[in-house]
Amino acid sequence: MKDGQEAVGAMLRQADMATLQRRPISDEAKRAVAELSQKTTDFLHATGKRQRKHKAEVKLRFEATLGALTADLLLARLNSEADGYCWRKITSEDFKNTVGERRHFESIRDAWIEMKLIDIHGGFRGADDWVGKKYYPDVPSYRWATRLRATDTLIEYIESYGITAESLDRHFQRELTKGKPIIVKTDKHGDDKGRETAKFKRTAGQIARETEVNEINEYLAEQTFSFGPAPYLRRIYNNGDDPLFDWNHGGRLYAEGKSYLNWEADERKNIEINGSGVVEIDISACQLTIIHGLLGKEFDPIQDLYDFDGLERKDVKQVINTIIGIGGNIDHASGEYLSQKRKRILEAIKESFPILDQLGEKGLNSVTLQAIESDIMMMTLLRLKRDQQIPALPVHDCIIVRAEDADAAKTVFSDSFRELTGVESKLVTKG
Repeated sequence: MKDGQEAVGAMLRQADMATLQRRPISDEAKRAVAELSQKTTDFLHATGKRQRKHKAEVKLRFEATLGALTADLLLARLNSEADGYCWRKITSEDFKNTVGERRHFESIRDAWIEMKLIDIHGGFRGADDWVGKKYYPDVPSYRWATRLRATDTLIEYIESYGITAESLDRHFQRELTKGKPIIVKTDKHGDDKGRETAKFKRTAGQIARETEVNEINEYLAEQTFSFGPAPYLRRIYNNGDDPLFDWNHGGRLYAEGKSYLNWEADERKNIEINGSGVVEIDISACQLTIIHGLLGKEFDPIQDLYDFDGLERKDVKQVINTIIGIGGNIDHASGEYLSQKRKRILEAIKESFPILDQLGEKGLNSVTLQAIESDIMMMTLLRLKRDQQIPALPVHDCIIVRAEDADAAKTVFSDSFRELTGVESKLVTKG
């Protein structure tokens, strides 16, 4: 029984949050939501849960909440790891960035449970110990929020209007003004341990970055993807509580919820954009190349910087990334972070890249380099969109584009890298 409970807990933890940020835009979606709203209202009246009819403005807010929840439940069907479940915080504060209202959400949720339109898993408690995650289904707790899932009845109703999870973007549009395209987190090692900082003041720098990410999100929403709705991208920065923070820590693009970014490369190569197959364009040894540019060290851009005679490339890459991650203290890395079997690799790296010893004094590490890497990515995505009308999906230091766009995308990617680092990059096309 314990193993079964642990499996259920693991599955429920894979659920994504219902954002409640989508509105119906197609005629089919508007009819589906209006009729479902009427069915729900009729049920509330018939069961005595509501006595009076909604006023016109209240009805609009009720329908907006219902439509947003419907879209999120449909989208959750694509999350097979969570078996179609999603979740939603229900404090008033948590509804500020939604198109819905808390009281309507609770009313709809409770009605739909009785109408057999959704299943729920009540709030549950989880714990970590030496043998892994535990699941306590019988202990009321708010540590893990209640999970919601559309029943087949609700899905069949929505699909009767020609609306599927895969075609969601054609029928429901996300309100980008309700999203958070920029997130600033605290130091992972501080008291808040990497949580989003609520004290960070919204500045001109943040507004400019929000505008850029929203521009990309709007453009992606106009495209079609084989995996379903367009991803909602956001830049996540680190160390926002550092007095010297100036958008120079982190900033990588991540997609909200489960997305192609969680996939292995072999899975991503099967993506289609607007019906076309794709390729990945990757910057080889991205952060190591950036370091050479920032510190003015010459190198051969044609060479694979991870290629050492007699050594496995993946092992060399891992050791170099470890050194960069701790700010270049190679001696410290050899004593604490690297196993004995990697010492030969370490010696080869020290001989070939003495420049890594300068990272500490220059204040460079993986997080500060990510800020530059992510600026390169944003410059590339924006130029592809504005100048070439080429949609691209980011994967940290590589982009996914249609195969027919590969040559143009490589030129833009290469130009952006050179402009921000002062050196050439080695681009590798896969797929």
